[in-house]
Amino acid sequence: MKKLVTTALSFMFFVCFVSYCEGVEVIKNGTLVSTDTKTQGNWKNKYGKDGANIIIDSETLPDYIKEFAPKDCNFSIWAENTDDTRALLRNSSNSRLAACWYSNISMEVIVTAKSSKPFVLTMYFVDWNSNARIQLIELIDPKNDSVLYKKKINKFKDGVYLSWNISGAVKVRISNAGPTNAVVSGIFFDSARVK
Repeated sequence: MKKLVTTALSFMFFVCFVSYCEGVEVIKNGTLVSTDTKTQGNWKNKYGKDGANIIIDSETLPDYIKEFAPKDCNFSIWAENTDDTRALLRNSSNSRLAACWYSNISMEVIVTAKSSKPFVLTMYFVDWNSNARIQLIELIDPKNDSVLYKKKINKFKDGVYLSWNISGAVKVRISNAGPTNAVVSGIFFDSARVK
């Protein structure tokens, strides 16, 4: 009887342990957290609590990021100082900058964390000088090139933030789907889910 009770307790412990471990692994790499079309350039206090790259302005990376590498992109400034709220606030002041990385074909941003602890990656896209851009956003697993997430965006003249749960490493590919080029204006890091 004592052996039966011990076996039952051991089995219950195993089930609880497995359930706990499965709970830890619930966050899937590349899962969309939110789409935000309201915040525009007013990212402070909402995004980038751990770090931010305001394109052309400044870059502050969190301690948990090992690699942050943009590839195949050029940069452009639409408006260096503007009151237009679509432009991102600068990191060190409340003045605004409208700028971007861009590519006529496609560009990539490789982000690698030091551990598998999840974090939230957010990107801000704004079609500053038109409302005609169409671009394809893909999150790709660098280990096997499998596509984790795919979305085509258009009509983003007023700006849109896309946020994803990331664990380990991810390659973000931003491709031009017509008629001009693909752009990104800001990249943000948060250690918890963006509310």
